[in-house]
Amino acid sequence: MKTDNAVVFGRAVKGLGVSQGFTEIAWVKDQLNSKGKIVPYPGTFNLEVEDPDGLERLKKIRKGKGFEITPEDPSFCSAMCIPVVVEGSVNGVMVIPEVADYPVSKVEIIASCNIRDTLSINDGDLVKLEVTVPDE
Repeated sequence: MKTDNAVVFGRAVKGLGVSQGFTEIAWVKDQLNSKGKIVPYPGTFNLEVEDPDGLERLKKIRKGKGFEITPEDPSFCSAMCIPVVVEGSVNGVMVIPEVADYPVSKVEIIASCNIRDTLSINDGDLVKLEVTVPDE
């Protein structure tokens, strides 16, 4: 299996505040740990991608393969997770909920640490995201 690396830049933004509870659910934690080798920090780190080239890369990334988080509770949706590196130093996964109207420009990242605190990132900062895109 061949892999390609894509670089995407996005602006740090506040999320909706609901992912903290999601990342603390036992089956979510178990799957992130077993499939992605991540013990999730509560919540996600959010980026908004604005530039057209970055949006095109995100579309390609979302068609790639990663690992799936499969819900044990029918009120949740599945999500695809793709490995990423934030600012060249923090490993995590981009979480792509399998929801029809999920915004293409939105990126949610789960890591084992608080990315904002670890990298001293504030809202509006431009952040580099390296994504490993596996081929089929």
